[in-house]
Amino acid sequence: MKHRTALTLACFFMGCLAISACGYKGPPLPPLAKTRVLSPPVDLTYDLSDDTAVLSWRHEPDPADGLSPVSFEVSTAVRVPGECEGCPLVFTVADTVAMPEMSCSQTVEPGRRYYFRVRAIGENNVKSDFSPTILIEPGQPPAD
Repeated sequence: MKHRTALTLACFFMGCLAISACGYKGPPLPPLAKTRVLSPPVDLTYDLSDDTAVLSWRHEPDPADGLSPVSFEVSTAVRVPGECEGCPLVFTVADTVAMPEMSCSQTVEPGRRYYFRVRAIGENNVKSDFSPTILIEPGQPPAD
């Protein structure tokens, strides 16, 4: 009886070990290639005149990769003050600017908050990260 209980326990532990270490591997992965990265635009600023905001930025290609953009994508999100405070911003593409231009004009209205960000677009639709987001509040003095 002792041997039978020991044999049963041994089979149970072996079964648990076999199930937990089944040796299954996932599908093969392609080798990792060095990805080329497009640097994001920098120094996003604006000039506000009446109902027009002129956005401008700079772009400095990464010297290691040397990728240059072919265009820039300007995205905007609009909010009315007090509307859904704390909700995430929903950006939409407002304009696409071809190189060598690094500025664009956007119509703005008082009583709204406009959030803008820009990213570089390279050949084969390679996209950079977004620039830092800026806030424009027409009718309000610029933040320092």
